[in-house]
Amino acid sequence: LQRAKDSCTYTQPAIVGYDDDKYVSTIAEPADYKVTARPWYTKAVASEGQIVFTNPYKSAATGKYVVTASYAARTRQGKRYVVSVDVDYSSIEKTLSKLKIGNTGRVTLVSRTGIVLASQGDGASGYKEGTNLNDNKVFKAIKNAGPRKGTVHIDGTSKVTDVYYDKGAVGSGSWSFASVKKDDLKKEHASMIEHALI
Repeated sequence: LQRAKDSCTYTQPAIVGYDDDKYVSTIAEPADYKVTARPWYTKAVASEGQIVFTNPYKSAATGKYVVTASYAARTRQGKRYVVSVDVDYSSIEKTLSKLKIGNTGRVTLVSRTGIVLASQGDGASGYKEGTNLNDNKVFKAIKNAGPRKGTVHIDGTSKVTDVYYDKGAVGSGSWSFASVKKDDLKKEHASMIEHALI
């Protein structure tokens, strides 16, 4: 279990738990730790044979936002076990940092409850991990939007700044959105004028 965990830098604790609350873990757990009471365990048991994911949450062990992937199966003797691994969002941060959204764009991954999980943008335009966006106009507009993906326009802003969003599949615990600043096309606009004058 430890070797599997160590082979991927983006995974955190890994646990194999059983219905009798016995478990094997790559980290020390509290003495009163009950695997059968953990959301990752109950969700996997309810969907035995399928990989399931928890909603994003802040890990008590690392202080980072993670999602737990888990899978319930049975031994040949019929004993059920659940394998789980926490995956942090640092791998997504690295991918986001390579994205180019216009000249001034930012892209953000946020939990459906409004907590920033990862964000990258031009200069300092990204949000800090853990920021609560529940009172943010953009997040509110996305939350209230009917379609699972599309664009939202914030009243009083340029159409250039319309925000593209994707809420993923029904029940998804994390959503993404991307936008640019209103002057994003300024450089291209000036270049077009310059060429038109020549």
